[in-house]
Amino acid sequence: MTVNILEGDFRPVIISKYLFCLDRHDGGLCWRYQDGILMNDAVTIAEGRIYFVESRNKKARANKNGRLGIKQFLEEETYLIALDIEAGHKLWERPVTLPFQHIMYLNGDDGVLLASGSYNDGNKVYYGLFAFDMATGADLWQTPFRAMDVRCMDFAEVGGSHGEQWQHPVINQGTIFARPYAFDLRSGTRKDYILYRGGHGCGGLTGSAHYLYGRGSNPRMYPIDTAETEGIPLTVVSRPGCWLNIIPAGGIIMIPESSSGCTCAYPMQTSIAFIPKALL
Repeated sequence: MTVNILEGDFRPVIISKYLFCLDRHDGGLCWRYQDGILMNDAVTIAEGRIYFVESRNKKARANKNGRLGIKQFLEEETYLIALDIEAGHKLWERPVTLPFQHIMYLNGDDGVLLASGSYNDGNKVYYGLFAFDMATGADLWQTPFRAMDVRCMDFAEVGGSHGEQWQHPVINQGTIFARPYAFDLRSGTRKDYILYRGGHGCGGLTGSAHYLYGRGSNPRMYPIDTAETEGIPLTVVSRPGCWLNIIPAGGIIMIPESSSGCTCAYPMQTSIAFIPKALL
């Protein structure tokens, strides 16, 4: 019997065989790149380039079902690669050794490429932030930190089933927000900021110029111009989805319905949009 691991440690991630680019006007193929396998969560576009993590080891490349454990993906022949987004040609590549076991992401801003993810060390869960120079791939800094539980009130234990291992960072105006902490993008130095989730629940953070958004039992907005916060509830009768479900855009906060399949006892299961009071 095949068991699909959807929560907890060591869940398989989605992989792809190649990258390709289509002309948005006529759908024609602009370029195609294939030299190994790619982890879909570890692809990002920034400053005219596309960056990704590629595995060329034989075991990983033999995978047939499109899902693979990160440990197998990263165990050998792993490369960080930059392509020119217009032509698809390789600008640079470098081998990398990363400790991640549960999830891995790639993000970038202001010349800094950030690889992030989580792993176990004994009975402790850690996140690692690894920064590289976008132009050359050179190492800039790395910072590990202990993962917090779903309330961000205590350290997480291994095997958590509410997203403790899957948190996605937010890069905002030179700061990396990696719950519950904040770090300087250029140096990796931890800043004087801590986000206490304010309630139980899964889901990741999104961000706008002045707030982060996530779940603390209900949808919450967390100010970033303070030393610590438990957030401001947007509602007390609904919950966002279990992933990046709160969308701040154009002065509006949108929460598409993504909770109706959950057993949590929240009475409102509907899409909601918020606008500033000043516009009413």
